[in-house]
Amino acid sequence: MEHSGDMTPIFNQSFTDTLVKLGHKLMLKTQALSAEHDNTKTLVTDISHQLKTPVSALKNCLTLSMEADSATERDTFLQRCSLQLSKLESLLEALIHISRLETSMITLHREQTALSDILIDAVNTIYVKAMQKDISVEVIDSCEESSGNPDTSLSLSLDRKWTAEALANILDNAVKYSPLGSTVTVRLHKLYSYVRIEIEDAGIGIPKEDYNKIFQRFYRGFHPTVQQSEGSGVGLYLSRKILEEQGGSIMVKPAFRQGSIFVIQLPLDYAAHTSDAAAAPTYSS
Repeated sequence: MEHSGDMTPIFNQSFTDTLVKLGHKLMLKTQALSAEHDNTKTLVTDISHQLKTPVSALKNCLTLSMEADSATERDTFLQRCSLQLSKLESLLEALIHISRLETSMITLHREQTALSDILIDAVNTIYVKAMQKDISVEVIDSCEESSGNPDTSLSLSLDRKWTAEALANILDNAVKYSPLGSTVTVRLHKLYSYVRIEIEDAGIGIPKEDYNKIFQRFYRGFHPTVQQSEGSGVGLYLSRKILEEQGGSIMVKPAFRQGSIFVIQLPLDYAAHTSDAAAAPTYSS
């Protein structure tokens, strides 16, 4: 049997390239599925760990109330049970938000929204807590000054509900760790391609080595005030996730004298400005 001198390849180059591309896509998909599986395992482990402490405390309170020697003692333990239930409810709500965000069950619906409206929603969330500590929340909006029209409010493409929650979490931390009678200041700056929001408090401050850690899931600092206060370490993590999902970012830096400044950057949509939204006022509790 004679063979021709020209060896024709079984597969041409185009077919070979297609196979290589398909193999690469398959590898990336496999890696993504593996990462998702690992993230899910980690999330379940973290949630189980976070639930263990409040559930155990609630169990102890119920046991003590059942073994109480008098009605007064029983009522005291039942009140503690009620407090533990409230803590557990808050923790479960935060955990549900986290799990839904990480499994893409929550979809952010972005639409043109006045930034002043989002700020009002956020401040209203923490107004009572601020009032209880005689803390004022002041908003300084330089975006209005740069526009030259105090009746014009900057509008961004954001999910109003979730963005307000992200800012509220940061404000809640500011109020929680600030001294009585102090001021939490919110500054708005319109820059070339984004809007910068600075939230400054006069609180305990954050160690430099924790600047990135505080935005991790379930992380809480080791300062005695942090350890003694209520919290699950999910608020700032949720804020970061919500902001990043919308093209934004968040970081923290030390304040000039005392406390911390949280810096939020949100992408600016030049095509969107609204004149019928109220300007952001100065809030004082």
